[in-house]
Amino acid sequence: MTLIRHRDNLPTLERMFTRLRTRMGLFVVGAGASAGSSPLGRDFWRESPLDYLRDLRSFPAIVAPRGPLTQRMIDYSGIEIGDIFPGRELRPGTEEYPFREILKRLPDGFAREQLKHVLARARYLARTEGTVTDSYRVFRAFYPSVIADYNHDGMAQELCGAKHAIVEMHGTIHPVYGSPEFGAWISGLREFDIALPPDNLVMGLPESWTDARLYRRLSWVTSKTRRNYRL
Repeated sequence: MTLIRHRDNLPTLERMFTRLRTRMGLFVVGAGASAGSSPLGRDFWRESPLDYLRDLRSFPAIVAPRGPLTQRMIDYSGIEIGDIFPGRELRPGTEEYPFREILKRLPDGFAREQLKHVLARARYLARTEGTVTDSYRVFRAFYPSVIADYNHDGMAQELCGAKHAIVEMHGTIHPVYGSPEFGAWISGLREFDIALPPDNLVMGLPESWTDARLYRRLSWVTSKTRRNYRL
């Protein structure tokens, strides 16, 4: 980031805004930028498990090992019976619903694709209905810069790509995943644990130093900003 050395008497916020308007910078965008349009925190881990349990039709008798992302959803969702059946009162003596045992059978394919569907919905609506989240409007007022986008929804590219260089650090989901047609297709994965090809997204899991794609993206971002660094 460059600093402004003149007019030291300016208020801090004014100096910052002047800097953003007149000099290239690096913006690191995380989940907060998509608040309101994508699931965050606990909701991220609960999205697929809750959908699976609320629309359950059948499940396998045998519990097979789950993939890393699916297992994290199972472990961190924190789902209780009231989350599955909101507003319903369980009378005394009602046999306990074995939802935790059922959740252990959450299919890998459904868990991942359902989450991709929800994350891509905002971008799909932006293209089909013109819906724009306020969080990204502010970047339009800044000098052309580099945005390191750690979200999967692609909203930074959709709304800021015409002016800024967007680097999608963990990959992005195609907006077609957010369509109703894709949502209907996912229903088939709910009942059949179908193996799907990898999608090259770093989703819900720690980064790895051996990830060549991530290394190249980080190298490009640092080299780009280093060339434009001024004191």
